[in-house]
Amino acid sequence: MERHVVFLLIGIALSSCVVQPPLGQNVPPSAETSTSQSASVPTSAQQVPDNGVALAAARRECAAQYPAVVGRFLARATCVNQAINRIALPTAANPDLIQLQENARIALSTKLDERTISQKAAEAAMAQIDAKVTSVEHYRAISDQNSAATEFGSLNDLVASIN
Repeated sequence: MERHVVFLLIGIALSSCVVQPPLGQNVPPSAETSTSQSASVPTSAQQVPDNGVALAAARRECAAQYPAVVGRFLARATCVNQAINRIALPTAANPDLIQLQENARIALSTKLDERTISQKAAEAAMAQIDAKVTSVEHYRAISDQNSAATEFGSLNDLVASIN
């Protein structure tokens, strides 16, 4: 159940990546080069009693720092991904699925910033990905490896089609 709450929050975080900032403002931070962190976003060294609450707080911080507008979607997605990497990924039962979601978030946000996809289409694509992730998680949880593998292949294809 806790996993589903985390993925629900991740889905919400993903959908918040679809807002458009004014052109010419803030260059998106790179996941590799960004070392500054907001005081309100927990780091992996801090105790995080509830990943869902911590992730929601980090998502709000990303939304405040990077409004959902064209030119800022990628920065926002990068911020959300960094928060997920610190908060949810270390204890995730299926980190491979989270990483696929992160890849999709970056790809969709890039397309939003380039204006090659609408916000509605990006949200729909992310919702499809989130549903596939939930399906793979379910099959893995009940040890149905054949169905899990089939759904995982479908998820991989879906994410690849976004790139």
